[in-house]
Amino acid sequence: MAKISFVDRYCRRVRQFLMCRPEIRDHILNDLRCDLEEYVESHPEATEDQLIEKFGKPESYAKAYLSTLDDDEILTQVKIGSFRKKLWIILAAAIAVAVAATLIGMILHNNQHMGQYYTESVVTTDTLE
Repeated sequence: MAKISFVDRYCRRVRQFLMCRPEIRDHILNDLRCDLEEYVESHPEATEDQLIEKFGKPESYAKAYLSTLDDDEILTQVKIGSFRKKLWIILAAAIAVAVAATLIGMILHNNQHMGQYYTESVVTTDTLE
């Protein structure tokens, strides 16, 4: 059970560094998991350090696979990342504008109807004479 957990841990760490399409990433991770499990089965006493020694650091493993991607795939990932960043900025700006418009509307509404909320009456008495 512990062997499987460090296989899972290694795969999760590799996944963090794989910036590619999900279908490519899933294929790489499935192959990796099979290789790791096969290694652990053939080396039952293997430790996580030995696994890293055999397969490399997760960052290095992911980098090696990413270096095999063709230029079109890399450009696609860069464009997707750029698009997502722009989308988040536009979304944040739209939310900020909506919040500002709501606050301004509330302030204007309160100012227009303030007379209805506040009335003052003056009572005078002429009883001193």
